[in-house]
Amino acid sequence: MQAASYLNTEPDDAAVLLSKIGAKSITVGLERTEMFVLPDEVRLLDEVRGRDDKLRILSLYDSFLSDKWTEISSRFGEAWIYPRVRDGRIVGMIDKWLLSGSVEVRDMFYNSLGVEIVRVTSVFGADVEHIDADVKQEFLRRGYSESNGMLVKGNLVTPCFERDEILEVIFSLQNLDEESQLPDMIDALALYGGLRSNAEALLRVRKFESLQRLLKRGAVVRGHLVPDRVGYCRAEEAGLYMAARRSDLTADEKLVLRIVKDQQPVKRDRLLDLSPLGREDTVEAMKALYLSSRTYLDSSLAFVSTKRQKTARQSAWIQIVKRLFDNYGIMTAESLSMLLGHEIPMREIRRALRTLEDEKLLVKGFLLRGSGALHWASIQAYSKLGKISSSEHVVLSPEDNLMQFLRASYRDLLPETGRHVIFHGTKAIGSFEGRIKAGRFEVSDIQGDPTCPEIVDGYARSLGLALRDRDEGRVSDWEIMDFYQRTHPGLGDE
Repeated sequence: MQAASYLNTEPDDAAVLLSKIGAKSITVGLERTEMFVLPDEVRLLDEVRGRDDKLRILSLYDSFLSDKWTEISSRFGEAWIYPRVRDGRIVGMIDKWLLSGSVEVRDMFYNSLGVEIVRVTSVFGADVEHIDADVKQEFLRRGYSESNGMLVKGNLVTPCFERDEILEVIFSLQNLDEESQLPDMIDALALYGGLRSNAEALLRVRKFESLQRLLKRGAVVRGHLVPDRVGYCRAEEAGLYMAARRSDLTADEKLVLRIVKDQQPVKRDRLLDLSPLGREDTVEAMKALYLSSRTYLDSSLAFVSTKRQKTARQSAWIQIVKRLFDNYGIMTAESLSMLLGHEIPMREIRRALRTLEDEKLLVKGFLLRGSGALHWASIQAYSKLGKISSSEHVVLSPEDNLMQFLRASYRDLLPETGRHVIFHGTKAIGSFEGRIKAGRFEVSDIQGDPTCPEIVDGYARSLGLALRDRDEGRVSDWEIMDFYQRTHPGLGDE
């Protein structure tokens, strides 16, 4: 009769309906639960059958467990667990959780949940490293492997590495040392999908040309990149970003975009004059088109429409994710999502990662020693792990794309936002505030290793700028107080 409540039917009404179809009442199990079956099913129950000794893992949502909630809660508490059932009886439970791309079994299930990895962190209450050798051997015999203090099964690599070893690979892919610098700006723009500042370009190319000059001669456009920051990119990347951000336009956006295409390049004031919409609606449509990469700015800061690419939205995101792995090498799905500003749902990120895995471009595993987070790595990055090291000094500006990645993946490595960071190899040894003003590089508040001022001086020279302490020429607090005391005799007298 319990099923009647799910059908929003009174038990008495259900009994009448069951009698009309000839259903028979039987009692089932140790609890003597009343159930109803059809007459031909009674015959099947009387047949002799072989015993089913299979052990099944059921969800608490399974209808078989609907009358066993009291037993479950009394034996295992109120936690969300998965009962293990054999021969109709609850014989145990598993505490398992669906994580990003894997299932974690926390106390003791495979592709049916859309995941490809099972990991066991404890068995019978003991950590994997302390379980009995015979028990561990049984797991290994059934296809499990040891990785990072866990027993894992699925399509993954099993070695793990220290964080510094992973960071060494990430930095090595950034073309920061002299030997790996890129030939010119166009190569850098093609590799990184766009640049935000001249400072990050100067670190990575041999033949430098300012982004402003490239914009002036029409080699690049200015607008929203992926990850979503305003920067400079080639027309090809602009089309790719538009394809990735493709969505239905409102009537106002369609109208404004048509004006841009007809009149381009068209400046903001001219566009406002041409639009039949009100000023506020036109401005909102302009912002939406700019944010969705449907329009960019040219050398005169006038709007131009993005040339359409015949690329599907999902294919565009797969290309973007592949490029990010080419640039940074190793990351988790969560840090990738944060790097992208949560611009697409996690399910689409996982789909892109799975596609790149199927194409043999990525591998995954619990690569960071001591971490339960699943990491993906490009084939190139994975082949370098544990094999390279660097002792170069490098200064990264707040606008550098590598800083954006590090904030998404290794936030504790960096100081507060807005500061330049000085690295020795992969270790942050100092930071400072800096800005370019009137052909000079103004710095202040240098913190960290004693060698930092000398490194900052070399960094300024690499930018072709004169170094200036921002505090130079300022009157100190002591001098202000001295002047105040001189002009206010008696200050401090008893």
